[in-house]
Amino acid sequence: KGEIKTPIAFVHYRYVQEAREPVVYVYEIQIDPAFQGRGIGRALMTTVEEICKEQGLDGICLTVFTDNEAALRFYQRLGFQQACDAPKDQTWKIMCKTMKAS
Repeated sequence: KGEIKTPIAFVHYRYVQEAREPVVYVYEIQIDPAFQGRGIGRALMTTVEEICKEQGLDGICLTVFTDNEAALRFYQRLGFQQACDAPKDQTWKIMCKTMKAS
């Protein structure tokens, strides 16, 4: 009691229109380095997928820095692909995953 608890992870997302399609856009996901590799990121992204499906949205999009190879591999394993209409900027890319509402 009275103890301050520090969060170990969070995900920040919003509902947006991306290329005229309603999607969930993940603006940020952070996991404390001491807790990485334990499935927390996957659990957070699975929760976002469930929210997307429940809301009947078309997919999930996010932005990732191109030099963050671990994040790129993580998102690719989850089924994200680089968006074809993403800017050709060399420092970041937009990745998306199409969802089928159930």
